[in-house]
Amino acid sequence: MKFALFILASWLEKDTSAQSRIYDEALEQVEFAEELGFDSVWVAEHHSSRYGIFPSLTPILSYMAARTKKIRIGTGVSVLPFHNPIRLAEEAAMLDLLSHGRLEFGVGRGSADYEYGNFKVEFDSRDERTREVLDIILGLWTTPEFSYNGKYHQIEKLTIAPTTLQQPHPPVIVASDGDQAIARVADFGDGWMAHAARSTPDAIEAGRRRLERLFAENGRDFSRFEVTLFGGKAERATTRTYADAGVDRIVYLAREEAPEATVKRLERWAAEVL
Repeated sequence: MKFALFILASWLEKDTSAQSRIYDEALEQVEFAEELGFDSVWVAEHHSSRYGIFPSLTPILSYMAARTKKIRIGTGVSVLPFHNPIRLAEEAAMLDLLSHGRLEFGVGRGSADYEYGNFKVEFDSRDERTREVLDIILGLWTTPEFSYNGKYHQIEKLTIAPTTLQQPHPPVIVASDGDQAIARVADFGDGWMAHAARSTPDAIEAGRRRLERLFAENGRDFSRFEVTLFGGKAERATTRTYADAGVDRIVYLAREEAPEATVKRLERWAAEVL
């Protein structure tokens, strides 16, 4: 079992100067998580929202990579319908190079309808757009002179630079809940990102069994597939239950708090589960 940290970076204060402090504290959390032996750190993309103030994940993850040496860095998630796939493919490749191959590329369609409204992107188009953007990113990472003719995006004989350090590409971890979403994971995911609030141990176990069958039907190798659970509790009993269900990594939510409180919290988590 691997253990990881999720940094949401909520901005709760009225004072705008608090934003710099939130970023600084996020960086301190990552450094200390690496010292304690956490496997990875994850950040979420949100727009025009105090819920999370990481609207672009490449800058903050590049900064985190520069401040650390071993801990893996993950997008949890990049909301694909909001992105130009060429630009995102190149930026993620650059991040993989800058981090010396530590990128975990978590992707999803997002669930905040107001963010879709702000971008003037139809909420009901999110499934199609997510599939197109990910198809293009994987194609650009693996195929020179890649071409694509989709409903929303068209590309003709494009070769990107830079390319990813990890080959054939960084692990693609697909966020999903429900039967249709499981099928999407099987199509192009190297891992499944589930959420503890919506995924019981029984649901995880059933989903993993179904994914293994779908991988076999698609002729894909399941041996290195991983299930990542967001929002797990730092308790030995809970950890054991999810491990038995087939979870490979549990990601704990870091709170917005003073660095001293974070240090104590991470130390308790490490003592309990690492």
